[in-house]
Amino acid sequence: MITPSPPVTTFESPDDATGSRMVPTRPRHLGVDASPPPVAPVRLAVLLSGTGRSLANLLAVIGRGDLDAQIVAVVSSVAGAGGLTVAREAGIPALTVSRRAFPDGAAYSEAIYRAVAPARPSLLVLAGFLRKLVVPDALAGRILNIHPALLPEASHAAGRGFYGERVHAAVLARGATESGATVHVVDNGYDTGPVVLRARVRVEPGDTAATLGQRVFAAECALYPEAIRRHVATLSGTDAGGDPWSAWS
Repeated sequence: MITPSPPVTTFESPDDATGSRMVPTRPRHLGVDASPPPVAPVRLAVLLSGTGRSLANLLAVIGRGDLDAQIVAVVSSVAGAGGLTVAREAGIPALTVSRRAFPDGAAYSEAIYRAVAPARPSLLVLAGFLRKLVVPDALAGRILNIHPALLPEASHAAGRGFYGERVHAAVLARGATESGATVHVVDNGYDTGPVVLRARVRVEPGDTAATLGQRVFAAECALYPEAIRRHVATLSGTDAGGDPWSAWS
């Protein structure tokens, strides 16, 4: 019996404007041959608000040896979120920091940073985190988010209130023939930071928000680990000026 090959996800970086440098990779191998040398080990803190399926995917990728990383902390904005269970079953320190306990976004963001600072992560990874962060200069470039549409062109399906099936419904309502997912650096806007890596997903005839969302998430499972690997390689040596977490210690 011939085992079918895994689906191919094509990644695209901001340098790929002409398409000439697009790197085809298989999710199981995550583009190891084409990726920049990894910085090991990558210490990740994951922020989430829901089921934790992106966290579970990252743990699986790390467990297979396809991403040389360690998830050192998980913070949820929602008490009882499924992602907290995923973290605790994996033996990862996990806690809830609720937005309603703080007067504004700046105070909330400071509480998030204080919560993860003892773990000294190299990178904060937003994985279905539904709260806006205020990004201080010390952490500029050290927070990534994944959005389930192609940015910046799908800005109509991004921003405050656009997550999950709301995004896919907006893409379909616009009549798009293509969607995808985007990993970007988090800045002080909504889904406006510099793009790190994208993956395109075709919109099929008869797609619903649910069916499109399933295929986009499959692409995300390959895209996010690869984007983390590439982005962390660009951060190598940026701590020469001191510990970026010292302000919250």
